[in-house]
Amino acid sequence: WYGVMGVGLVCHTLNPRLFADQLDYQAGRFDTITLDDSNLPVVANRRLLQPVDDDARTELQGAFASLSLPPRVHEALLADTGDDRQFALTYPFSPAFMTVLVDVAGALQRTRTGLRVLLDLLVERRDDLQVGQLVPVGDLYDVIDASDDPLSDAMRSAFEQARRIYKERLRPALLAEHGLDAKDSPTSAFVTDDRLVKTLLLAALVPQSVPFRNLTVERLVALNHGTISSPVPGQETPIAINKLRHLQAQAGELRLGDDQ
Repeated sequence: WYGVMGVGLVCHTLNPRLFADQLDYQAGRFDTITLDDSNLPVVANRRLLQPVDDDARTELQGAFASLSLPPRVHEALLADTGDDRQFALTYPFSPAFMTVLVDVAGALQRTRTGLRVLLDLLVERRDDLQVGQLVPVGDLYDVIDASDDPLSDAMRSAFEQARRIYKERLRPALLAEHGLDAKDSPTSAFVTDDRLVKTLLLAALVPQSVPFRNLTVERLVALNHGTISSPVPGQETPIAINKLRHLQAQAGELRLGDDQ
């Protein structure tokens, strides 16, 4: 129980440590509000992505308004069902990112909610994520992998296989491609290629997710917009194709289709 100052009310709240039967008893005294996946952008905006003050709000709104996205990149980041209003709510996370998160979240343990994953990502990127940048879809892999037991039984086997392929085959091939040792600090070029690989692993885990359907290298690059630099605008996809072909030669688990 607690008092509400200046209102003259006494309110009560639920103790999260209550036993299940106590929670069941309390549940009958309150209305139930059911939130589905479509509510996540609004919930994330209200609970996690609120600016600290009006100046920060203005800066973030300006950064979003000035995003310069080619039409096909914009289309990929909206993930078919998203729109710019939803994009603005979840910035720096794109609707495509949120869609993949929802599809992955269905396999997460209850302690690893979608909001918790977003929070962990923001904390992890707090030293390098700048206003105007988007969080790449590939970054989602590391947050899931960071937990000792992040997934439900249904997904655990598939994820363990993906983790093994990454650690035993793909990561060593990436290190060799960049002339790095396992103990070396990763270069920005390595991180870029690593994100692409981890996005492909996510696509293998949740192939039904809308952003991953009929995945091409062009869409792969779009889902990680801003990570590949090209001296000639519009050449990011050929650069990625070249990177993946080199990696494919060293790791047979990675395969490029004829239509790429």
